[in-house]
Amino acid sequence: MATTLNAAYTLDIVKAIVDEAHTHGLKVADHVYGGEALDWDIEAGIDAAQHVVFATDSQLARMKEKGIPASMTFFDMSKDHSEDMEQFGNSCWSMVQKGFQNNLRAGVKIGLGSGNQADSTGFPHGIQAGMLAHYVRLGATPAEALRIATLNNAEIIGWGDRVGSIERGKYADIIA
Repeated sequence: MATTLNAAYTLDIVKAIVDEAHTHGLKVADHVYGGEALDWDIEAGIDAAQHVVFATDSQLARMKEKGIPASMTFFDMSKDHSEDMEQFGNSCWSMVQKGFQNNLRAGVKIGLGSGNQADSTGFPHGIQAGMLAHYVRLGATPAEALRIATLNNAEIIGWGDRVGSIERGKYADIIA
């Protein structure tokens, strides 16, 4: 007997959510890893995607064309790396790193996603700066890594005219 997995939502629902949000001047982001859900998000015109680990080349090309950025969390995905590698021969940590490299190579705008949680989890707020060095280890230039963490995120949230770069008239906290 074949079984089918019922999706939690449909393309029509995603379109309705995006249309309604955009009618009210709101942005829409989705936690999406790939597959049909990413196709729906791209077609519906979401404003940002979180994770995008398993995107195909075609999906990445459409994201780039439509200006849909991807933000990825890293360090939180490393938690069970050793155990996952031993049990499955792969891990979330390995997959998210490959996904980052694919997104970068495809030219999709990338934002810094923290994945940070309560201090007790081992992934407290404040460790995000370490991700910049990791971006460079995965193929980004140092300038690209800085842009991911500053200007890209400002543009993703619609504040590129106020923050994200050092320019006259923008807000900034600078220690030199």
